[in-house]
Amino acid sequence: MIKNIPIGRANVAGGITDPLQWSENLQLAINNGSQLTILDPKLPLIHQSITSSNYGDGSSSFTMLDPKKLFDISSILDSESIDSLNLRNLDNIIIESANENFSFGRITEPLITSHYWSPLSPTSKDCYLGVLFNTSELLILQRSNLRPSNYAVKINVFQELLSKLHLPEESFSGGEISMNYEQYLSLKVQSFRFNQITSNNEARLFLSLGLANNSISICELYTGLPVLLNINIGEAIFKHSWSPWYIKAEKYHSYLVVTTSTNSVILYELTFDLNSNSIDSSEPVCLQKSSRFLISQCDFHQVGNTMLLMITNTQKLKVFTIDTMKNIREANHDLSTSSLVTGTFDVTENESILDINIAFETGQFELVQFELKTGKLQPKVPHNSLTKFVSKNLHKYQLYNSKQHDVEESENNATTPFLSNVVEGNFINYCTRLNSNGLVSIIYRIYPKNVLNYTILSKFEFNIGFIPIRELYSQVEGNKLSCTSLSYLNQLWFNKYNEIPKFPKLISDNKQDEINTFNESIQSFKANNFIDIKDVMIDISNIEDFRKYLMINFIENATIKNLQYLFNFNTIVLKSLGILTSRFPDLDNLSEVSRHIDHEQKQIEKIIIKHLCKLIISFVNQNNPQITSKLDQFIVINYYLIMSETDTKFESKFPIDAEIKLSTRFFEESFRVSINDIIEDDTTDMVTSTTNHKWSRCKLTFLPILELKNKVDELKMFNYIIYEHMPEESWMANTLMETLDFCIYSGNKKYEIS
Repeated sequence: MIKNIPIGRANVAGGITDPLQWSENLQLAINNGSQLTILDPKLPLIHQSITSSNYGDGSSSFTMLDPKKLFDISSILDSESIDSLNLRNLDNIIIESANENFSFGRITEPLITSHYWSPLSPTSKDCYLGVLFNTSELLILQRSNLRPSNYAVKINVFQELLSKLHLPEESFSGGEISMNYEQYLSLKVQSFRFNQITSNNEARLFLSLGLANNSISICELYTGLPVLLNINIGEAIFKHSWSPWYIKAEKYHSYLVVTTSTNSVILYELTFDLNSNSIDSSEPVCLQKSSRFLISQCDFHQVGNTMLLMITNTQKLKVFTIDTMKNIREANHDLSTSSLVTGTFDVTENESILDINIAFETGQFELVQFELKTGKLQPKVPHNSLTKFVSKNLHKYQLYNSKQHDVEESENNATTPFLSNVVEGNFINYCTRLNSNGLVSIIYRIYPKNVLNYTILSKFEFNIGFIPIRELYSQVEGNKLSCTSLSYLNQLWFNKYNEIPKFPKLISDNKQDEINTFNESIQSFKANNFIDIKDVMIDISNIEDFRKYLMINFIENATIKNLQYLFNFNTIVLKSLGILTSRFPDLDNLSEVSRHIDHEQKQIEKIIIKHLCKLIISFVNQNNPQITSKLDQFIVINYYLIMSETDTKFESKFPIDAEIKLSTRFFEESFRVSINDIIEDDTTDMVTSTTNHKWSRCKLTFLPILELKNKVDELKMFNYIIYEHMPEESWMANTLMETLDFCIYSGNKKYEIS
């Protein structure tokens, strides 16, 4: 059983805004209208997240997972922070021409109309968060430090679009900007989406903007937002969506679907040419003409090599099978209710049938099967787990708010705000999503039925419910993602909470037996779900490009990922054992088990860093690159020293020793290293300067850390240097720090600290 997460003092934006968005890193962002609620995965602890209880005569038990213990829950973009974001810029624009359409007065309170996460960056294991306001301004945010609620503006899209107009200086006067009406419309963002191409292990991130001048602008997402393509739609844009990219005829292809304000749907095919770095668009195909039926969901779903487009409005489900732009097949299904569709998710257990689960705002669910070969839609009975979720929560609400019968002066009756003895509830499903981790998430709120009920904002509350996909489809599991280790463990906790070792209650007389059982269950769970470090073998692929060499041999290496997952799980176990040791220091085996796991942690660190050192030394020996920078020489020699236990030797021609000089605002230090230096126990942690002062090292480059400002991983265990003025000739240091911009030991993100 998985508990719900209640979020107090907050409301949820309407279902038409898609208020629930998962990132590929399993971060959850919920649109509250005036702010966002963020759930960021954190280290799950056995003694906090998992409980076991008995029922009946005590012979049976059930396991309960508390998801609140799996996330850091915070709010961003509250009223105070929004005031500091420099919004409402469009209010300062003066239209020179006389053809401006009528519009209502200025917006006094910015509200969030849509938000999306960008695809995961493989080099930093982080995502951008795009937020669009009703002021038609889009901000691209990124988490800036260890505080989960601290997001900073990475790109202000209004400022980037304004700079592209190249307005003369006289247009800027007294805080106001003068321009014509067409230029004004080109600054108003109506919708946006992210997309990403991964080619030759390089990620290219794109941003598409639906603008008020009835066009789609596709940009590459970095400073300056260079525009690759403009598409004139000809109608006001309501929403748009991209399909994943696929390769055909040595070019990348994707589909772009646009929903207009009149509920028409237009499809384009996009082609990206790597050689010319350009995107071309096909002629449009109108999939649906203007209609009075509101479109709520319009998304692509790829099943094998088949591209499907699913559209739901308040009347029908439409499924388009896209073979080519000239060969598109359509299937229709009349929905059982005309309420708003707040989510769809599809699941396939075989190659011929696709289950389409449809969630409605009223709490109803509908299941439609789509036959991939024939293109037919067939209604089925909704899954029991979904309908039971709604009925169970409605029943709980009724029990909590109803009066106790035959008891006039009970405490419960005195605090119940309703006159009726029995209070029924209305279930409002704001959004339902299936994430790639195999978890169905539902944002809902229950309010009393058939009564006048006014609730002040401070009393508002909504809930987040979770249903593992295995409860609906026993043969389906979530995908393994290229996410952080914390996100991977978060996924493991949700999918296997029944198998996770239970923290001993230690209330019986046989405490030692409980401890032994706990230790045995940990070993069994590790053996079934994690790698055994005794069997570790890591191969190296020879590639001439250094960045691609690191991507394939380190970032995408499955063994390295599995070692990082094990490192995080061992950290969880050590925390649980530490609590047991502090409460019962006299119990046997606890210290011994802790020492064994601690030793395994050191072995994991050693395996990972020696693999990285072997990568660098092998690359230098095989490619004999020019290493002229003293910093690069210092790094390579240190890697060689760490590898000195093996038979690896330098075969390239460059100095066998190096000296670097590092300066801060207050002092300067020099450091010298030679391939003949003697390795000490703390070589990877500390380095001694020529003035005999010890300094801690960066855990990636092994450069000395002299500044207070550096980076630390999410577990706060490993420090990394921030070199703000790295010389261009230090190509190795630059590539290492840019490509491996995450914690190489834990596999988690890292953030700046001061």
